[in-house]
Amino acid sequence: MTDAAILEVEGLTKTFPGQRALDGVTLSVMAGEVHGLVGHNGSGKSTLAKVLSGFHEPDAGARVLFDGASLPLSNPRAALEAGLRFVHQHLALVDDLSVCENVALGPGFATGRLWRLRWREQRSRTREELLALGHDIDPRVAVGSLSPAERTIVALARALDGSRGTAKLLVLDEVTATLPAGEAERVFTAIRSITAQGVAVLYISHRLDEVLDVSGTVTVLRLGRRVGTFASCKLTRDSLARLMVGDIAAADGTLAVAPRPRPAGGEHGTGGLEVRGLCGAVITDLDLSVPRGFVLGITGLTGSGREELPGLLFGRVDRTGSVSVDGTMIPPHRPDRSIVAGIVLVPADRARDAIFASLDVRVNMTISGLAPFWRPPILNRRKELLHVKQWLDGLLMDPEVHSRLAGLLSGGMQQKTLLARALRLEPKVLILDEPTQGVDVQTKELVYERVLEAAAAGAAIVVSSSDSEDLCRVADEILVLALGRPSARISAEERPTPGRIDALQLVAPTGRGT
Repeated sequence: MTDAAILEVEGLTKTFPGQRALDGVTLSVMAGEVHGLVGHNGSGKSTLAKVLSGFHEPDAGARVLFDGASLPLSNPRAALEAGLRFVHQHLALVDDLSVCENVALGPGFATGRLWRLRWREQRSRTREELLALGHDIDPRVAVGSLSPAERTIVALARALDGSRGTAKLLVLDEVTATLPAGEAERVFTAIRSITAQGVAVLYISHRLDEVLDVSGTVTVLRLGRRVGTFASCKLTRDSLARLMVGDIAAADGTLAVAPRPRPAGGEHGTGGLEVRGLCGAVITDLDLSVPRGFVLGITGLTGSGREELPGLLFGRVDRTGSVSVDGTMIPPHRPDRSIVAGIVLVPADRARDAIFASLDVRVNMTISGLAPFWRPPILNRRKELLHVKQWLDGLLMDPEVHSRLAGLLSGGMQQKTLLARALRLEPKVLILDEPTQGVDVQTKELVYERVLEAAAAGAAIVVSSSDSEDLCRVADEILVLALGRPSARISAEERPTPGRIDALQLVAPTGRGT
């Protein structure tokens, strides 16, 4: 490592509507070092990476120097040409294509006369790039046949490919989040090879043991602000966790949010959701019981299994183990049977998995259940529209918005539309994945109210969320996941706070150093 800073950030602020994601952040990364960047959910880590990549435009006043020159912000091409490279948790690899083809997808293929592809040269170059990272992977095999760690190595090779110029700083955002310890070590070997070539690495991760192991320096963010920068050798896992969440003891002594009102008589209904021995890619041998009228909160760091669980329960993701509703078993990988049994899912990724952007709000709201308006061969449009307007009014939306394309709505209005789509089906089991992600404060409050109303009406509810405040507001019990299994449980009677929930996530085992 040299003494020269490859990246210097001063006064970086980024404001979204209703939220300041970064607030005057300062960061300095030295050439040839691994610099850890940590912070709890919502601390601003990913926003910082997206600003550096040119995806987000920061507020006025920021100063960013890269290799001694001013870096044009909100310009992805400028970041790439300067030598910034990025690899994210979702590696953006194409499983059906070969390693060679995946590596060339970003930088481009080796070509000869008349733009003919030079496959032998391309495969040779790819093998050399992989060997430089300490791994001998056949460039001809399909990426889908590789282990998780090998897939990550391929993504690193693509990012570092020299045909787009020399890489000077590699930003790694949660690239080991779903890898077991043995697999993660193979990635660390590659990272050490990268820094030995003089390339700096900004390593973003929730796995604190890994950060301390691979990084020489660590910067901590909290609520969009820089807490400080520290030498890794002077930190422990516990001290780093305390820096991330602040004064946990003080947070535990104060109820930061209003608790969920308890049901009359303190009793919940019978039946509901029963899960036994559930297994997926991350989740392992999980048992759950969510009776009617009960709200179970699920949380955990990235890679804990929290993101996978909603899809497993609904049947979107293949699983083993049993899932039943009111005693009726639901076959695996059959979301259609889940719906028939009364399970409804509101997924986290609205744009990809839920909203029909090119259809209007009316269609988006009723498409999952047209039976009340359908008398073959006629669909009663007037009755349907009246129904939609009643739901819009109940969700504090202008009833006339029914004719607008859903893709043109704000995130909050899209989420209200999806919530109405789910609730109007009167589900027996309601699964909400990140229900307040990217919405304003008013919409958050409305979501909380509707969740509690659904529970009072007899639905068994699972809320999977990285927002600890969500869980404090609505959950009867909060389950913290780590490495695909429960690591802690906390009931509403214990009056949980966001600080305590965050702390329980950070002290959970990560598979390294525990």
